[in-house]
Amino acid sequence: RQMGESPEWHASLRAMMDHVLQSNYWPRLHIQSDNDVVQFLQLVAPFVCNAHQEVTRRVQSIVENDTDEPIDVATIADVLLCDMPSKLVSMISRSLVLELNVARLEDRLRGVTAAERFQDFIDQMARPQQAIAFFDEYPVLARTVAVLVKQAIETSVELAERLCRDWHDIRATFFAGTNPGKLVAVRTGAGDSHAGGKSVAILEFANGQRLVYKPRSLSIDRHFQDLLKWVNQHEIADPFRTLTTADRGEYGWVEFIEARECESTDQVVQFYRRQGGYLALFYVLCATDFHYENVIAAGPHPVPVDLETLMHGKLSDLCNDAAERNSGDAAVDAAVDAVVTAFGDSVLRSGMLPQRLWANDDSAGVDMSGLGGDGQQFAPSASAMLDFSVPDQMCVKRERQQILSGQHRAMLGGQTVDGRDYIEPLCEGFASVYRLLMNSRTALQHADSVLSLFAHDRVRLILRPTRVYSLLLQESFHPDVLRDARDRDDLFDRLRVTVPQQPYLERVIALEHADLWKGDVPVFHAPADSCDLYASDGTCIEGFLRQSGLQLVRNRLQDLSEDDLQRQLWIIQAAMSTLGERAGDATCRALSTASSSASDRRSRALRAAGKVMQRIEQLAIGNDEDERINWLGIGPAGKGRWAISPMGPGLYDGVGGVALFLAFYGAMTGDARATRCARGAVATLRSQIRIGRRQFSSIGGFDGWGGAVYLLNQLGILWDESQLLDEARKCVDDVSRWLASDRKFDVMGGAAGAIASCLAVYRSDGYARALDVARQCGEHLLQHRPHETPSALAGFSHGAAGIAWSLLQLYEATNDQRFESCAWEAIRFERTTFEPLVGNWRDLRMAQESAEFDISREGNADAAQAFACAWCHGAAGIGLGRLASWHRRDDVMHEELKQAILTTVRHGCCDNHSLCHGALGNLELLIEASRQLGPEYRPGQYEDMCDQVISDIEEGQWRCGVPMGAETPGLLTGLAGIGYGLLRIWNADRVPSVLLMELGM
Repeated sequence: RQMGESPEWHASLRAMMDHVLQSNYWPRLHIQSDNDVVQFLQLVAPFVCNAHQEVTRRVQSIVENDTDEPIDVATIADVLLCDMPSKLVSMISRSLVLELNVARLEDRLRGVTAAERFQDFIDQMARPQQAIAFFDEYPVLARTVAVLVKQAIETSVELAERLCRDWHDIRATFFAGTNPGKLVAVRTGAGDSHAGGKSVAILEFANGQRLVYKPRSLSIDRHFQDLLKWVNQHEIADPFRTLTTADRGEYGWVEFIEARECESTDQVVQFYRRQGGYLALFYVLCATDFHYENVIAAGPHPVPVDLETLMHGKLSDLCNDAAERNSGDAAVDAAVDAVVTAFGDSVLRSGMLPQRLWANDDSAGVDMSGLGGDGQQFAPSASAMLDFSVPDQMCVKRERQQILSGQHRAMLGGQTVDGRDYIEPLCEGFASVYRLLMNSRTALQHADSVLSLFAHDRVRLILRPTRVYSLLLQESFHPDVLRDARDRDDLFDRLRVTVPQQPYLERVIALEHADLWKGDVPVFHAPADSCDLYASDGTCIEGFLRQSGLQLVRNRLQDLSEDDLQRQLWIIQAAMSTLGERAGDATCRALSTASSSASDRRSRALRAAGKVMQRIEQLAIGNDEDERINWLGIGPAGKGRWAISPMGPGLYDGVGGVALFLAFYGAMTGDARATRCARGAVATLRSQIRIGRRQFSSIGGFDGWGGAVYLLNQLGILWDESQLLDEARKCVDDVSRWLASDRKFDVMGGAAGAIASCLAVYRSDGYARALDVARQCGEHLLQHRPHETPSALAGFSHGAAGIAWSLLQLYEATNDQRFESCAWEAIRFERTTFEPLVGNWRDLRMAQESAEFDISREGNADAAQAFACAWCHGAAGIGLGRLASWHRRDDVMHEELKQAILTTVRHGCCDNHSLCHGALGNLELLIEASRQLGPEYRPGQYEDMCDQVISDIEEGQWRCGVPMGAETPGLLTGLAGIGYGLLRIWNADRVPSVLLMELGM
């Protein structure tokens, strides 16, 4: 554009305003709505009227005098522009709310009632001079309104023109040659707008039939249907449904898929087998973004409806390049970590499997997946919403909006099917198609194969979550950024925040700005066989990707193997298990009488531990360049939810806990593989610790720096390595560094656990700094007194028993009676939660003091939930805490221990085997009671419980302490803890109690 030439939007806006001034007329719209906000449309009435007139005029010139044409000129503007008013309201409303409140405060509104005063404001603003003054105050808003209206006109006319031009072929292809009647509705909410306001639209005709319009090439969609036909030809158990498409180059038409229920359980099974097959296809095709809005459940057929992200380029490679150029060793360690790569390249990449996004301690996050994602979720952040309950005091509030339900999950009998009940057919379908592709890879690599058809297809590259763009667009209509375009540019420049972590984004920010100014979600694409990136305006960034999407697919085909299949199946099972909210209550099991002798039981326990070790070894993910190994695991992810992710350094469910079991198994048995595996895990842990000094803030004994102190110190002793002992000492300083931020206080993640780990170091080698930091942690507990807070809990891991235990240890090391006094205060608080009729302490997470239920009634479900029996919460852990403080006991403690043992025997043999809240954690109380106080404290059922657990493991029936008992490698809830518990059954004198943070060897 030459200097001085006005942009198109400015010229049209100026012409409209000049016409209004000359005529002194502002049109009024006839609006019928109970929503006062809709009256704001009066301010943009000239834009709306002009758009309707222009669309009608231009479409009339397209339509021929043919009764078969799909368009009724008299109504076409209303049909095509039906979504424009709501978009305009969302753009102008916040600025008008500001002006409304200014007018109210300045007493410029006439009327007796709030409704009358609001209507007076609308009347004032709809006067030509006032309206023009408003747009002069907010010139950026005037620009965006003009741009939107211009786009709405152009895209509407374009759609009408394409529909008329293709009408004969559309009827033949999609409606069996029949005439579905005139176009009566267009819904454009099925997708975001791109490239000048263009978006997917669902067209409805007079007879109720529908058709999907997509303003992009459908070549990739068409070729995916060809691939499905190729798969179907190989006689798989459940053939895929293929979609009818009509590709017209720059746009196309697609068969509309109606969501419907399954008619039988057999159809549900077929649905999930097909979903498994799609997972295999998406895995091999390196696809992404198959979230819940991109899949439709059509009876026994899941149908993916947006296929533009097949063969998606690998963006993590670009991050790795930057890390290698710009960062230190620690960052490179994290970037090239084999488990991170395995996670990113896994079947999870498709977006089909459940994953928690934006989860934290206060929020369960959101699952947007194609196999999960329900409607009972709320957006992770608050959005601006209008409160118009009092019309003349209308205001903007921020609320988290509920995410609308999708149509992606199978339904039967009016109910959404629980996908966890169909993991087996899901895995069957995955394995079937995976093996088909693996066995056909040579043929698929040929130049004339069905795979080669994709070579020149346009692949959308998602450089950022769409939500980021959507939030920026929403905030860009705040009145503060609508007066000066530079302010809006500054807002859009927040896109630069992530450039240090994703430096490749620097190359596209200017292009993102341009799209955002058009009101569009920025969109980028690359040909499947190219590394070049294209923006919506055609701008090319050469060599953006390291490898083309098609090359990634060819590499994936070559890498398919039975080992990889088993890993992906584990990921599918683990991810699907996380659909549940909780780990599940441990169900008490009936015990059979022990049949093993003591020596035989010990031998069986050791062999069973070996079996667990082998499974952990199978699940390990290594790095060819060095010895480091890690695992994928299932862990807590936000409030009450779980997720699969690469393991962090923690003792609870991280690589540290796995290393502990492997190290002890190797040391006890001389198994070199176990020791080598343990050392690989420790190498990973050390890398994570180097990075974590800037990130990890938790200080607890199992989830935090305290766990690192304990583990490194224990392994330094076990392996007689001074370097590990030195690293443990460094981690003691990390505890001190992060202590002030601790608000957990407990054994698991807070100061109580840090006390225990630091004291373990002090006792092992007299390191004075460790005692000093333990004292600091004690002072922290004295200051905050967590047992006196409203959120105080009973129990060992998160409650008073564990805090008291750690403070009594600290008292013994320091002789500071303040610590002893605080410990007894915590114990006295916990005693108030004891229920004699149940013989247990209330789980205050589940039941408050005011809870109303009959605890004496057998089988009462509410009562059962209110009383846990585990190491973490309830009798087993409380008993263990009392036992560990036995030499400081009072008269009541003897009865408490006796009751804890009785309750643990009665309820402690549950159907998960974990240390945290399973059978092996409960056995720990019985093992330690016998060791410390003599065999008379070991009840007869001890042998029965041991035999039951060992038999389960021998049969490969281990159940971890996560949802559905799914396999996960970690210590407290997973396989490593099961193995460690078996070692304790084998020889508790040689293998120390990790639940009491003891040191051994």
